[in-house]
Amino acid sequence: MNIVCIVYFIINCITNMDSKIYELLSRKEYYSLGINSLAKRLGVTVSYLESLDFEKKTVKSIDFYLKFGDYINIFTYNNVRYIGLESRRIAYEVDKLNGCNWVENAIKAGKYD
Repeated sequence: MNIVCIVYFIINCITNMDSKIYELLSRKEYYSLGINSLAKRLGVTVSYLESLDFEKKTVKSIDFYLKFGDYINIFTYNNVRYIGLESRRIAYEVDKLNGCNWVENAIKAGKYD
């Protein structure tokens, strides 16, 4: 296997991984996911996921945006780090305003600290 094939293989794996990340994070069942569990589920490191955080303005984060038209957000709530798409964060806020955000409703009901 020559170097060109190896480089192509690596780039293809990264592109496929980004597609898997996008597919999982864009699901309507949730607004975001715990970053540690997502990393474990995908078989990638947390640092790889962090490199997609658009706040950091890395080549990976800009490339992710150009491929999928969405930003990655990483945030902490109650000492747990979460990862999500900007479009899902906006959906969270809209649902909150409309009173149909199940996370906010669960917090009000005392199911979350």
